[in-house]
Amino acid sequence: MSRIPAWAVGLALVAALAAVLCSITALRQAAHAPTLRPYAYDLPDGWTPPPVPAGSVPVTEASVALGRALFYDTKLTNDGKTTCATCHEQARAFTNGKRTGVDASGHALEHNTISLVNAGYASLYTWADPSITTIEQELAMTPRPPEAMDRLRADPAYGRMFAEVFPGQADPFTWANTETALGAFVRTLISADTPYDRFARGDRTALSPLAQEGMGLFFSNNLACYTCHVDVPRQAGMPTWAAQSHQHNGVTADGATMLVPALRNVAVTGPYMHDGRFSSLEQVVRMYERGGDEGASSPHKNPVVSGFLLTDHERAALIAFLTEGLTDQRLLTDPAYGPPPIATPDH
Repeated sequence: MSRIPAWAVGLALVAALAAVLCSITALRQAAHAPTLRPYAYDLPDGWTPPPVPAGSVPVTEASVALGRALFYDTKLTNDGKTTCATCHEQARAFTNGKRTGVDASGHALEHNTISLVNAGYASLYTWADPSITTIEQELAMTPRPPEAMDRLRADPAYGRMFAEVFPGQADPFTWANTETALGAFVRTLISADTPYDRFARGDRTALSPLAQEGMGLFFSNNLACYTCHVDVPRQAGMPTWAAQSHQHNGVTADGATMLVPALRNVAVTGPYMHDGRFSSLEQVVRMYERGGDEGASSPHKNPVVSGFLLTDHERAALIAFLTEGLTDQRLLTDPAYGPPPIATPDH
């Protein structure tokens, strides 16, 4: 039996070493790869993930993680103290409990804070401007302090996260990238597990008898709540109750139309109406019973808002449906929607 030349042995060792190095590299890449995977939505049968507008970053584990970190970070605001979550609190279905919104300087804004829940399914995003049709467009309306990008660049953790989500960019620290990363996180804020949802999927114990009675009133032609607050599963297979139109509902005497807001988690999103004029759902229901408020006789009012009569019991039933039936406790308490374990990458 002939001896194997030394050079052949050496070559074999080099090949074996190269194979080991390739394996190590592959393992490292595999360990890193999950963050590049599409975000795993936990949706009921019949639901599809929110669409992503052209030019927006895909909703991946990495983009959602970046957006979530930014959502709870003070680096993006003028005062360096407030965050997106200051005005959009998870326990309030991403509203703030105030009559109107408040800017970073503490000044009251004109309109009530709109919930971000199911915003990815919406086609409208502001109370009065129908030209804003994407989350990113709405985010671009917020103040952009010039020092914010420098704050992010100075954080090594953000350097890694931005480079991963926006590979190949010489400087990924731009407001456009920041807003589309925030949009990716907001598209994960999905409410799909209210008692009404479970009832509609066949669990007849999910709603109390009183809430079921209220559901019947909500979808009745007499009250016609459903004609503006569209329950899409009855129409197109996607039960979101996301904002889709602007209407004049008789609240104000002028001809202005306002966003028809989503009703999911409405029990925790008060005060109500575009200017937060009502503190309770009973006040809202009684307004619609009257056929409006200041603008009840306005010629601009949607004719559906014509008023109706309810007994005290019927009113209580309708409110039971809105509160008990449309509150998604899972959304309001899921840690995945709250601050990251380390609220900001540099802490």
